[in-house]
Amino acid sequence: SAEIAQMLVRRETENELGEARALLDTVLNDMGSGVIVADKKGRLLVFNPAAENILGGAPKDMSREEWLRTWSVAYEDGSNCPTED
Repeated sequence: SAEIAQMLVRRETENELGEARALLDTVLNDMGSGVIVADKKGRLLVFNPAAENILGGAPKDMSREEWLRTWSVAYEDGSNCPTED
């Protein structure tokens, strides 16, 4: 039936997404370059171990506001992310 076919496609897509995420995690965790990705509100989405080593700590070690003041998280256009929500 169409429902079964849809479920199979969804399961395959979920498996492929899981494999892609695992590959990305492996690459980020094994690389020597620090990678930090934040959203438009300055929330950190990706922070790999190399970034932690380079910066001497992890974001969990300080508040979001302290993190933004210390490291001047900037938008793509170069403007600073506000330190408050």
